Amino acid sequence: MAVGHADHIVYHAGPPIELAALHAQQEETYQALTRSLEQQAELERTAHNSAKLVLILTGMVYRLDQLNRTTTEERDQLRARHANPAELKRAEFQFARAMEQEKRAKAELRRAQDKQRQAEELATRVAEQVRMLTNELDRLRMNAGAGEEPAVPPRTVLAPHVASSLLEQAVGDDIEQALARAEAVNDADDQILQRITRELASNVEGVVEETPGRPPQRSWTSPLRMRFPRAKWGRLVAVVLSILIASSSSSAQASKGVNWQYFTGSAVFSRPAVADGTVYINSGDGNVYAIAANDGWLKWRTPISGILGSGQSSPAVADGSVYVGSKDGRLYALDTSNGAVRWQPSISSSPIESSPAVADGTVYIGTREGKVYAIDATTHLVRWSRSTGGVVTSSPAVANGVVYVGSWDGKVYAFNADTGKPRWQFPTGDRVESSPAVADGTVYINSRDGNVYAINADTGQFLWHSYGIRSASESSPAVADGTLYVGSDDGKVYAISTSTHRVLWSHPTRDSVKSSPAVANGVVYVGSNDGKVYALYANTGDVCWTATIGGWVYSSPVVADGTVYVGGRDAETVYAFRARL
Repeated sequence: MAVGHADHIVYHAGPPIELAALHAQQEETYQALTRSLEQQAELERTAHNSAKLVLILTGMVYRLDQLNRTTTEERDQLRARHANPAELKRAEFQFARAMEQEKRAKAELRRAQDKQRQAEELATRVAEQVRMLTNELDRLRMNAGAGEEPAVPPRTVLAPHVASSLLEQAVGDDIEQALARAEAVNDADDQILQRITRELASNVEGVVEETPGRPPQRSWTSPLRMRFPRAKWGRLVAVVLSILIASSSSSAQASKGVNWQYFTGSAVFSRPAVADGTVYINSGDGNVYAIAANDGWLKWRTPISGILGSGQSSPAVADGSVYVGSKDGRLYALDTSNGAVRWQPSISSSPIESSPAVADGTVYIGTREGKVYAIDATTHLVRWSRSTGGVVTSSPAVANGVVYVGSWDGKVYAFNADTGKPRWQFPTGDRVESSPAVADGTVYINSRDGNVYAINADTGQFLWHSYGIRSASESSPAVADGTLYVGSDDGKVYAISTSTHRVLWSHPTRDSVKSSPAVANGVVYVGSNDGKVYALYANTGDVCWTATIGGWVYSSPVVADGTVYVGGRDAETVYAFRARL
């Protein structure tokens, strides 16, 4: 055992020394875990910076390409009309400068893409290290017995580091200044990545540390064989507190209900798909992301289009594949385990905004050319296609062997799922952008004429339409326990009885509601273009909670295992909220 004061300890042989050693290891494990959490936070914000810089530089390269085309035309025109030498020299200078700027912008774009990839790869390593350190800490605590040590600090997201202030200004008329700022951000991120890489590659052997008057102490080697120096409890607690305080400054973390957030670098319009512990999302940066549902770390990312845009097609997951429409007019099937492209038939000359539905080995999807396709999930061959009279951005619903879908020609269509043979079509007063919900033999769908329609699923016969809602919307209805829930462009969320067809309640937001509601455990979750996600009690419409993420919330929430997943357009982020606060 050890006796004496803190600055003068005499060690005696015996079992208590083993307990003291366990406590010492426990303290060192806390320090190792704390450093890993710091690395985790640094890598997350570095990936955030790089992703945003990629988006900015992509736009800059496009601008410079357009400028080069203009300067080339001006130069050629001057040459053709034999302009004076001074004017021609000036045009040549402008052309050469624009070419050089475009070359530099492309180089910085490649650097930013590399930094984002490196940060994500390192983050995967550090996440594994955090897991192993946490397990080691649990083991030590069980062996040493209960102590007064602080709880394991949670994974957190730090506010962007100092270089991120440059990102907000990395565009403008002064291309030279913008390029210099982009280079500064890349340099800052590069320093962070190099430092963390060196730390992860540290000497694996323990180093003996000697303190006068005390027995030699050996630094602890983590399960990933990374050596960490000892630290006093005061600094340990200060570091953990600093992580938590920095995290609270983040806008998303300001809400107590946020489990995690993942920045994609572009607008997120699509609805997430959640399957087997993974969240899949289609982002406007042309990538499909697979994100761990429990902690928000990236599993993989697959580019499905080099075209920046809305990315409105939402993923569908079935039988080990992720299906999603792309801005390049293709339907992609990706391997859920690693994101590898399994097949990608081209079915449209325009971006696909309809979301796929999968049933009995067939993928159903609409296109802007007005067609609905049925594609075999195994052979990826088209089983059938049928034309409507307008654009199809509505997402098909499949029930009892029938495919239901809306069209911009103002009609709702029903097709035999096996053959594509038309069953019926139902006219509304304006285009149908929303997707149908099918429940108890009835098809419910929202039309731009300001009505929600109830249609007999077998015959296509009109049953009823909503009373009290006279504002158009593309929000798709959700039906639960005899009540239909839907958003409207008048800024309200409505609950309508499916038996009396009357409005039970409405809840106002501050902007249009294009997001489609999700209902779970007596709560309705929906986004609004006022920048908020609303959780409303299903029976009354009263607020359970709200979360402000900023900008339009066009994405529709999905609820799984007590968590609400939703994307933000202007926030360019996927969020995971606790369903009940």
